[in-house]
Amino acid sequence: MKTVIQPPAGTPVEQCSTGPVWLDPEGIVISVINGCDQHTLEDAIAGVATVSKVSGYVCRPLLVDFTRAKGMSREAREYYASNKREMNITAMAIITSSAIGRMVANFFLGINKAPVPTRLFNDPGEARIWLKKHLPANPVQIGQQLLN
Repeated sequence: MKTVIQPPAGTPVEQCSTGPVWLDPEGIVISVINGCDQHTLEDAIAGVATVSKVSGYVCRPLLVDFTRAKGMSREAREYYASNKREMNITAMAIITSSAIGRMVANFFLGINKAPVPTRLFNDPGEARIWLKKHLPANPVQIGQQLLN
């Protein structure tokens, strides 16, 4: 299944085990989850580190393309929802057009309370409109070392 979001030509893209991550011109970090069978704790830690790096270590909204997601371990869900990770996002929009991606995202949102405003969308345009409301007026620099 094809991802919903693609980086514009010429955009610097950082690759990690979870998939590509980039910063769009509006200041929103985009992360596309690859189609691995099980998104693990190690994937979650790598993904958070990559989002921090791409954001320039500044708190920004995050748009996650979950279209190709197949599964996520309990440990990965808990890590994403915990305060053990660096708080480097102001809000998170999860988009998916697949039934499996929607199931994984709904399960994540239902079981784990996200530490920032989080919503599920079908349409990337609607997700971007919502995320723009969460762009920081005065971006806050965060530490470059992840909290474990």
